[in-house]
Amino acid sequence: MSDSQFSFEEIERMRAILAQHDQHARGVPREFDLNNPPTVPYVHQEFPKVMFHHEKRGMKKAHSIADMEEAINNGWSCDPYLAEGVEAPPELDPVTAAEVAALDAKAHAPKKNSKEK
Repeated sequence: MSDSQFSFEEIERMRAILAQHDQHARGVPREFDLNNPPTVPYVHQEFPKVMFHHEKRGMKKAHSIADMEEAINNGWSCDPYLAEGVEAPPELDPVTAAEVAALDAKAHAPKKNSKEK
């Protein structure tokens, strides 16, 4: 078949049909910024939920209300571990304390302007 067998309108109609077919076959290409890709909005889900065992210091997931109730009956809790206290640093001897104070004063001293040399 040669191009002379079809009119201009018929060729344009065939091109439109092919373009429509290509869009349905491979989908419309999505354009987005690679530096800021599209994100899925957050949707809260109650499960899976983390369960804590304070005596054993263990964690496990509960995937349903039945799992959660069974874990609670076996000594697990929905509450996380209590924060443990942080120990205070040991006291420094007088020589080390004086050295730390001198270094601290030097570190916090205003910087000299390099042009005033």
